[in-house]
Amino acid sequence: MSKVYSLVCDGFAIYDSRVAAALCRAVVLFCRETGRDCVPADLNFPWAAAKTSPNAVNPPLRNASQDEYTFQRLVRGRPYVAWNTKVSWLLSAIASHRSTQDSAFARLDSTAQRLRAMEAALFMFGYDLVDRPNRGQGAGAASLMRVISDGPSHDQGSLTEDGWAQCKTTARGTPFEYRLVPAAAGIHTRDVGENTPLRFSDEELNRTLQALLRDFGDLPFPLANSVDGVPAGKVPNGLGTAFWKETGKSAGHTSRLAAVLQCIEVFKACENAPTPAKYWSLNRETLHVDGSGKVNIRPYLDAIIQGD
Repeated sequence: MSKVYSLVCDGFAIYDSRVAAALCRAVVLFCRETGRDCVPADLNFPWAAAKTSPNAVNPPLRNASQDEYTFQRLVRGRPYVAWNTKVSWLLSAIASHRSTQDSAFARLDSTAQRLRAMEAALFMFGYDLVDRPNRGQGAGAASLMRVISDGPSHDQGSLTEDGWAQCKTTARGTPFEYRLVPAAAGIHTRDVGENTPLRFSDEELNRTLQALLRDFGDLPFPLANSVDGVPAGKVPNGLGTAFWKETGKSAGHTSRLAAVLQCIEVFKACENAPTPAKYWSLNRETLHVDGSGKVNIRPYLDAIIQGD
């Protein structure tokens, strides 16, 4: 749909995994040049993996995250449209910005043509970020990116060499790693650098999410995952209770599960929580609920894995 809208609207840029990769690399250069210690929220463009065969030996690198500069994952639906619009605003602003008037893009007749040319350049550059300069001086990256205002940072999404995403639990900030697994294998998590995963199967995820949808609908729910308090009925109903009842496993595991589901936008953090405890609500845009009201998270996980 990004491509369709780009044909209809002159000022609407195509936003795919290649364009995202190139933009994020420019943002990293900008942050280094300007001495920032994290990626500003308005420049935290979501990235997507390249669509390759599962057994590809050297798939193209599309994640531009480096050190403290990390980027979130691209998800379909309204978040995709919102970021596609912001990218279009950014490229349009750059196309008409005074700092680009001496570039080859400025020789094109209109702002719309300049935007299309920049979009095409990003598409080619972003095919594979391997062996691109990591810390060199970008060609005007700082001056180009200053057209966007600063904002708070996101802390999501950098990958290890073996494909695990880095994350932290929401309550205590304990670091761990996770990976989305195809073929109904759900979500795997592990201690940093370890090889013994804590697994959440598709069935466990669906049953837990189904219970939350049944009990809370669009209302916020707490983590409430005390290992002893949940079985004893001494904590409020929430994620911990739903997971324990539906899987028979320790409610303590949901500290990681909550962080991952928030990171991939299945959970939305509640800004006006009824108590100081951590609360979320379900993001229905990322849940696949059939006509009978049954939850199936697999289509959404597959879309993320495939970079859709």
